[in-house]
Parts: sequence; C-alpha cells; structure tokens
Amino acid sequence: MSAEVFISYAAKDRDRVLGLVKRLRDAGVTVWIDQAGIDVSTMWSQEIVNAIRDCKVMLLSISPHSTESENVVKELALASERKKPIIPVYLEPADIPGTMEYQLAGIQRVEYFADNEDAAFRAMVRSLIKRGVNIDVTKAELEGDDALEASIAAHQGQKKRDGKPGGLIAAASVVVVAIAAFFLIPSNTSKLSDSAKSPAQIKSTQNQPSLGQVQTPSDIAKPLSASKLAILPFKVLGASDNEFIAEGMTMELISKLQPVSGLTVIASNSTMKFKDSLLSPIEIGQQLNAGSLLRGTIQQGHEQLKVIVNLVDANSQEVKWSQSFDGSTGDMLKLQSEIAQSVAGELQLVLSPDELAKVTKRATENPEAYQEYLKGRIEWKKRSRQGFAKAIQHFEKA
Repeated sequence: MSAEVFISYAAKDRDRVLGLVKRLRDAGVTVWIDQAGIDVSTMWSQEIVNAIRDCKVMLLSISPHSTESENVVKELALASERKKPIIPVYLEPADIPGTMEYQLAGIQRVEYFADNEDAAFRAMVRSLIKRGVNIDVTKAELEGDDALEASIAAHQGQKKRDGKPGGLIAAASVVVVAIAAFFLIPSNTSKLSDSAKSPAQIKSTQNQPSLGQVQTPSDIAKPLSASKLAILPFKVLGASDNEFIAEGMTMELISKLQPVSGLTVIASNSTMKFKDSLLSPIEIGQQLNAGSLLRGTIQQGHEQLKVIVNLVDANSQEVKWSQSFDGSTGDMLKLQSEIAQSVAGELQLVLSPDELAKVTKRATENPEAYQEYLKGRIEWKKRSRQGFAKAIQHFEKA
C-alpha cells in the first residue's frame, strides 16, 4: 500500500521531522520519509520518485537548512510537476529561495514552531483531511476538537456520496455537516491565529511580506542600516552564454564579504530572487532589510572583461560609489578580490590582517577549472536530466 503523505526535509532537521512523523502515524496517517536523510545520498533513488508519484500530499518542511538543500528543491519540483498538493510546514522562520518561490507562490503555510506545535498540528491535520488523507482522531488523541471532527465527517460524507447515490436524508446530513464545518473551521486553516503565537513569532510574521507580495513605498517606515549589505545578482550585457560569469562574481563576492566584522551580508537565497527585478532600491532594501545594495554589470569582449559596480544607498536611492574594473577572463578571481576590497573600503570598514587574507584568497589558481565549475552550477540549477548530465561533464573537467 502506498503512503498517502510524502515528507521532504533536510537531514539537519531530522529530529524535529521524526517527531512530526510519529504524531502523524499515531493519527493513522501513512507517511513516507527517507530515514537516512536526503542530504547524505548523492543520487535520487527510484524509491523516492515512486513515493512522490504515489502520494496524495507532500509535506515540505521549511527551514534555513532545507531551503539550501538541492534534493529538497528537486523533490518539490517533481511534486509540483505531478500536480501534487503541497503543504509548506515551517519548522522555523526562513526565507524562500528563488528555486522554490514559483512552486510555493500563493500556497498557505503551517507554522510548526517549537512552542506552538499542538495548534499547528491541528491546522495541518485539517489541511490533510481536505486533501483526502485518512485520519483517525481517536488514535491521535484529538477527540473534542469540534472543527477537526466536523471536517472529518464532511470528508467522509462526501466520499460516501461520491461512491453511490444516496437519498435526500443522506444528502441533507452532508450539507448540515458541511455548514457546521464552515462555521467551526477558521477560514485560513493552515495559518495560525495571532493568539496562538508567541510575540516573537507575531513580529516575525508581520515584518515579512507574504509570498508574491510586493511592498510599496507607503509600507516603508524605518531607516535601513548601511552596514547591512545585499549583493544583488550581477548582469551580463550581451551573450547569454556568459551567465556563469555573473553568477560566479555574485556568489564569490558574498562569500568574501560575509566574514568581515561590522558587516552583515544578506544570504544569496534571499538576494537571488531579485534577479532582473524592476523594484526600486528602496523597495528591495525594505524587503531584504538592507541599507546598502551592490549592483554590477559585466561586459565581455573576446577574452577581456569590464565589470562596473555600483553601491546604492537603499534609503535615499542614491549611487554612493561606482567603479569600473578591467581584466581578462583569466583574471576573474583577481577582479573579485579587488571589488571586495573596494566595497569594504567604501563602507568604511577596516579589514584585519586575517579578514584581508580571506578577501584576497583565491578559490583556485586554475581559472579554467573555476570556469568549468561555474558552468556546471548553471546547468545543475536547470533541474533537468539534460542539465544534470551537462553539469557532471563540467564538474569532471574542473
């Protein structure tokens, strides 16, 4: 018998997730979960693909760990492609990366935070029932929850009605139960009421826009700190097949500047969603809570690169600093170090000898190997069989 619920999670969240699995199984839910932890396997197994194909619902655990997991992203993409209902279960507050944002846009979530698990579990169960998952309230020790019992009764009545034609009395009873469920179940079943949340969770939820929601200038209320830096995706002007250069420049600058004391660098999974964004600097700054934005364009002619970098004040929307850096494609690693040092200087940060060493350190002394690695990353992110095959070829050359 196939499991009705597939749970996607990151290995570092295993303890929390296994606790949720126990509660679901106690409630009579059949659950499929990779007990080994998906992050420790190098390749997907056919078993995982089959489990996603056969399940009724995917529970997607969301945390800073899972949003960085390549395998969680692949599982979400496969479930979405097969049109499986997806319930995002937040284990803790986390930003949704661009690789997940499309599939999760507009989907309500369950906030299964540590101090509010019981209320979140009830919301989760109601959502599962609506999607046809079988639940045993007695086993789950959830008797007395009128909303839950009404939801189950409505679902069971609907299944009986769909299975064979019934009389007017049977039909009327289903209507009565459905009406009861309407009044007893909150209209937003997968989001917890503020009364059930801790003050910290309420503040976190209020400060973060919902998926797909754009803040307008009228939402802006507080000045942003210049010591918080968002490095936005660099753009390649001209040939699109040089996209790997822009991604490499963006990711390497984030890596080089993150260790600098006195500076907070926004994570890449938050900034990458603003690639080709038409939002103003003040709107981007407010959404990322960053007062400084770094933008760049890259031009390539033959083997030469021209990188133009702008440091923008998100509060005033003024360009505080702009500089052009020139070099060959073989000098890309050197250019990254020069740009990182210049940005730190413009932000009036004094680098310690150890920080300076980290900023100037090159990822490799082989520029050709570095370019093959970057090309492999671009292919891998396409999430296709052909893309994975090409990525492996590039990685083998690196």
